[in-house]
Amino acid sequence: MTLSFTTHWRDELPDFYTSLSPTPLDNARLIWRNAPLAQQLGMPDAPVCA
Repeated sequence: MTLSFTTHWRDELPDFYTSLSPTPLDNARLIWRNAPLAQQLGMPDAPVCA
């Protein structure tokens, strides 16, 4: 699955954000899932565990 986002604000307003690298989390877990939205996006019916 591929999600693409437009970032017009990033290109037009470069002083309004700071680019950061993600910070890995220890023991991360999903705490809430929007099942109807996942279905609309074509995501699996069950949460994916890694």
